Amino acid sequence: MTRQWLMTREWLVTMSWLMTRDWLLTREWLMTMSWLMTQEWLMTKDWLMAREWLMTRERLMTRG
Repeated sequence: MTRQWLMTREWLVTMSWLMTRDWLLTREWLMTMSWLMTQEWLMTKDWLMAREWLMTRERLMTRG
């Protein structure tokens, strides 16, 4: 019981340290990602429309 608790405590301390270290990196990564996502989303929206258009065109081509 006590040994397990000590291991758990140690694990939590290690985790919190990693979290703090990673959190700073993660925050930066998330900010970069959200920026990229915004940029990508604008492109994706157009890409989806283009894909839809191509599929429709292909369907019409195969039918005719």
